Amino acid sequence: MNVVLYLPNFGQFLAQYDSAALERLCASGLVERRDLPLEAFACKSFGIAKQRDWPVASISMLGHGLLPTAESYLQVNLVHFSLQRDFFEPHPLHDLSIEDSNALREKLNQHFSQAGYQFLATDDPHVWMMPVSQAMDANTRMISEVWGRDTRAYMPEGDDALKLRMLINEAQMLLHEHLVNEQREASGLLPVNSIWFSGGGVLPEIVAKSKFSFYAEDPLLKGLAVLTKANHHKVPQTFSDLPKEKHVLLWLDQLQHLESQWFLPMLKALRVGKLKRLSLRMGVANYTYIVTLTPLDVWKFWRLKKPLLTYFSAISTS
Repeated sequence: MNVVLYLPNFGQFLAQYDSAALERLCASGLVERRDLPLEAFACKSFGIAKQRDWPVASISMLGHGLLPTAESYLQVNLVHFSLQRDFFEPHPLHDLSIEDSNALREKLNQHFSQAGYQFLATDDPHVWMMPVSQAMDANTRMISEVWGRDTRAYMPEGDDALKLRMLINEAQMLLHEHLVNEQREASGLLPVNSIWFSGGGVLPEIVAKSKFSFYAEDPLLKGLAVLTKANHHKVPQTFSDLPKEKHVLLWLDQLQHLESQWFLPMLKALRVGKLKRLSLRMGVANYTYIVTLTPLDVWKFWRLKKPLLTYFSAISTS
């Protein structure tokens, strides 16, 4: 079995994560770094080229069960901006209902309709899509690159960037006074006080058929499965529940119990030769870290384990 395992937003767990099995996997295998966020690396791995942005929005629409009909799309994440000393820091939201998301979206659509902008709902209340009549000359950054960081270094750039920045500013004013946010704050919840644009571009043509079976709930990976004509399945609870297929690709959004349910069983499977090749691909801010192993690697006992954070430094940018 050949397994490729994607772990998004893994950097948020590194500081407090304790995993003897992952330390052994890193010590035994080849660890590399790519200067791409995980979503971009996934696109590139399947032969999808970067446009002005990596076209994550249009691909993800397929994963949301939507058919892209406009020339181009931008993904719109609903976020909470917290004010630090002299900058704003975005935080994810996980508790927004479909009803509240629709109420916010209707308010913004009413305001921006005359300017020709429209926000489309997806099956995720925290994510909308915005059709664009023609591809914008604006470079955006994936929201996974920005969590917990100073947004000033990640705002849109390019000839059309000012349009997007103005949309963000106007949306913030509309969201600030919305009844949904008043009710959220009264209930002790973070208000939805901003939006974030990313992943603009045209839907790529169907690329070569993939040999992998996809196990993912993430819309981008589900969209990539459509583009590559790959089989798609729900994510199993543990590595032991994974069907014995020759080539498997997983995207784990839930990072709890990784040690007992994934890393340790995969390490054992490598040792007995049931797992022929393992490639871990971990998103850490705007980087992707790759750990590659074969059964022979795990028997190299002279490679001593190091603290986990040691492996996630600037080691290789090839």
